[in-house]
Amino acid sequence: MSASRRVYVHQLHAPSSKNLLPLAAGLIASYVKHQPDLAARYACAIKVLREDPALTVRSYDDPDVLAYSTYSWNFRQSLEVARLAKQAHPGVLVVFGGPMIALSQRPDELEVFFKSYPWVDLVVHGMGEWAFADVLRARLAGRTWEGIPGLSYRSPEASVGFTSTTPANFNKDLNELPSPFLDGTFDEVLEEYGERITGALWETNRGCPFTCTFCVQGDAIFKRVLTFETSRLYQELEWMSERRIE
Repeated sequence: MSASRRVYVHQLHAPSSKNLLPLAAGLIASYVKHQPDLAARYACAIKVLREDPALTVRSYDDPDVLAYSTYSWNFRQSLEVARLAKQAHPGVLVVFGGPMIALSQRPDELEVFFKSYPWVDLVVHGMGEWAFADVLRARLAGRTWEGIPGLSYRSPEASVGFTSTTPANFNKDLNELPSPFLDGTFDEVLEEYGERITGALWETNRGCPFTCTFCVQGDAIFKRVLTFETSRLYQELEWMSERRIE
């Protein structure tokens, strides 16, 4: 890593035999890498494997920002890694996102979250790629987060201990997002983890008009279906086929 500041984006796997290419982490890292102002100052690394949390923390090289994409299968693991990381690096910014927490903007749930996990600084609601890049820009400039939509963050001066910004706009063009399959991001992951990667997560669209109780895709925010260009999807399939990835 040659950039002056280091970002580690985590999508830690479930306690199973399948270690899949981390799509959420890949999309976030790819987007940062393709922003010239951020690429000049930040270097992103992706953390995939579930291991002793202390080992993950010891692998960091002077981290500035730690980001965690979480769901039910890696939430507790990610929290423990982040807790130990905050102890080892008190000045690091800890950001949580993903379906486990990011879709909820209910004040009562967020109050419990920030009180329960005092080492988490900031939560990204909804799609993380654009918001996370803006968080990095604000950190570089020494600004607060209040002008960035779709966030909740620790705020000691607030009576409930946190502040939420305005909801983010979900009507985005997904094709603004570089493909981690095609831009070399996942080639780097494969080079680092080798045969321990046994498959891939793949996204052809995002959002849903329905609000099924058991699902996190459709709600008041994710009520439209956004799609990636077909040509991009074919290229990603070719990439997986050439590397014999399930």
